[in-house]
Amino acid sequence: MEGERAQLAKQLHDELGGMITAAKMDMQWLSAHIGASLDARAREKFNSVVQLLDQAMVLKRRVVEDLRPSLLDHFGLGVAMRSHFDENCR
Repeated sequence: MEGERAQLAKQLHDELGGMITAAKMDMQWLSAHIGASLDARAREKFNSVVQLLDQAMVLKRRVVEDLRPSLLDHFGLGVAMRSHFDENCR
């Protein structure tokens, strides 16, 4: 079970994170090349997509951390438990 959670967290981090990052880079490219030519409505929609991508990245990070806390891998069980306690039990 724990191994499956860790594998899913890694896949989400690597694959979904890569897709969102690529989409953000494409939006930055579009902004640099056509951003000035957009009318107010199109600019609003463009900015909305950028905000949705930012929200998707935050959600991905939260899901990945919930599946497999990075503190667990980097600092061990004691630190991960203390952090969980500090965040959720005070």
